[in-house]
Amino acid sequence: ANPRDLWTRVVLAVAGAGVSLLIGQPAPSAHPGQERKTDSSFLRRTALLGSAFLVLVVLTRLLYSDFAREKDRQHWVTHSYQILNAIQALTSNLQDAEAGLGGYLLTGNESYREPFQSALREERRIRQTLRQLAADNPVQRASMDTLDRLVEAKFSVLQETMALHRKEGLYAALAAVRTGEGKRIMDECRAVLHAMEEEDQRLLATRTRAAEDQAMRTRWVLGLGSGSLMLLLVLAGAVIERDSRIREFSRLVIRQSEERLRLALDAANAGTWEWDLETNENVWSEELWG
Repeated sequence: ANPRDLWTRVVLAVAGAGVSLLIGQPAPSAHPGQERKTDSSFLRRTALLGSAFLVLVVLTRLLYSDFAREKDRQHWVTHSYQILNAIQALTSNLQDAEAGLGGYLLTGNESYREPFQSALREERRIRQTLRQLAADNPVQRASMDTLDRLVEAKFSVLQETMALHRKEGLYAALAAVRTGEGKRIMDECRAVLHAMEEEDQRLLATRTRAAEDQAMRTRWVLGLGSGSLMLLLVLAGAVIERDSRIREFSRLVIRQSEERLRLALDAANAGTWEWDLETNENVWSEELWG
């Protein structure tokens, strides 16, 4: 389903082929000083173990840092979406308030004031949320100061128009609407909200690219680290198999030497004796006893 998974299978196949080729090498031929390879085998294994441990530590550290950075990038992407949603909510709130006023002026029915009252109850909460979200951006903070003043002025004009309608009637309220003060304030609110939206759209694009780049970096680190561990696994398998073959070959050489010595002693009708320095005991072969 995911094309990136193909690379994992390719690495696994290459590693398996490498192990097969290295293990399938013929056993080394005997030569003088073969016994000294035991020490070098221990050193090679220690080096491989240390390398694997180092790779794991470095990989874990890099992945921890990358995952933390990726989480931070995603947080800021989500933060931008939250600001955009709050801007849209405030815009819709102002439109609902205007619609409530228009319905009330046209019909005089008190039920049409409900959209306005609902918008009035919500606007402070929405503005507070938006201000908290925009607190990290100096440009948005300055816009919020302007927006607070305009929104309060807008709702003040709407409330005054409704009060004028109740006291002096429809024509007095319509005369107040015709002054254009409410429209001017609403246009300024829309302009400020639009500027804030454009600013956060720009930030959203930047943050989205940064999050994608960080996710790609994390995948590369994970892939390279996994490849390094696979390589160490191949080397460890090769070293262990090679050392096992060397030990087996050494045991075979020892058995052959012991057999030749036994045959030589039998042919010479000779024997051997050993002196144990710790117990101060002598051990004689049967030939010497005979």
